[in-house]
Amino acid sequence: QDAPYVTYCLFRANLLRHHGITPVIVFDGDRLPAKRREEEERRARRQAQISRAHEAKSVNDSHGAKNAFAAGMDVTPAMAHELIVALRRQGFEFIVAPYEADGQIAALAATPSSEGGVDLVFTEDSDLVAYGCETVIFKLEKSGDAKEFKWRNMLAGPPPAREENDENFDDVQRKKGPPPLDFRGWDFELFLSLCVLSGCDFLDNIRGLGIKKMYALLNKCKNTDAAFKLLRADKKIEIPDGYEEEWRKARLIFKHALVYDMRLKTLRHLTPIPADIGVEDLSFLGPKYDDAEATSIATGDTDPITRKPFIAPVTNSTNNGAS
Repeated sequence: QDAPYVTYCLFRANLLRHHGITPVIVFDGDRLPAKRREEEERRARRQAQISRAHEAKSVNDSHGAKNAFAAGMDVTPAMAHELIVALRRQGFEFIVAPYEADGQIAALAATPSSEGGVDLVFTEDSDLVAYGCETVIFKLEKSGDAKEFKWRNMLAGPPPAREENDENFDDVQRKKGPPPLDFRGWDFELFLSLCVLSGCDFLDNIRGLGIKKMYALLNKCKNTDAAFKLLRADKKIEIPDGYEEEWRKARLIFKHALVYDMRLKTLRHLTPIPADIGVEDLSFLGPKYDDAEATSIATGDTDPITRKPFIAPVTNSTNNGAS
């Protein structure tokens, strides 16, 4: 019998299939060097949750224990492989990324469907917008309802406000709050700079500067060099030494992530590395490895972290559990 998390994922995949969509499930691969600190912080948070879970269990707080155990759960390659076995059994397409699944998904979205690409992306991770995906579907519900993001709509600016007597006015629009950010006149490069400066998995944001303040600054300057000069001149803002260099590296991860080319059966960058990139050591993008190993990882036969072959279950319906 499949584990509950496998059953959950299969339900979502079959939901898409039921509505005439052919899903391609993408798994995370190895950990990026640039994400090491973020991974360590997440591991510490998970361990703290496990400790809380045991404390709750010791006082018969089953609800608190369940929530804490769930928050402390770590998805391992072995667990992903359980799902891969089930996906094979039901004839679903999948691929294991060499590193971040987000970069691999962005590569599929940028590839024509005739060459193995995809038409749109389903995710719960907003990073896909920073990776340059044109169309992203968020918040897929059991009912099939979802929210759609389109890059060109964002650049067109916020939609006009509706009056309450408009028949299309709904309760969502009754909620009061600040107006949405206006990205008219922006391009992808400036938007990516905003995403990274506001904080991401590869770089902390500047203390005291959230996305709204960074938006206002970049919207005024329309240039990151000018924005950094203003920030450095402000005595109230503390920017760590070398921050600009780390920011550039984080941007390069979003633009030039290592991905697996399903047609050529080799690793490549999401977009080609320019000759004038200005960075000599690109190891933060993750080390490259040979085509045979890349293919074995992509097809789910090799653990992307240990680089050892997975041990196949005795039967397709056997659940050996996670290690």
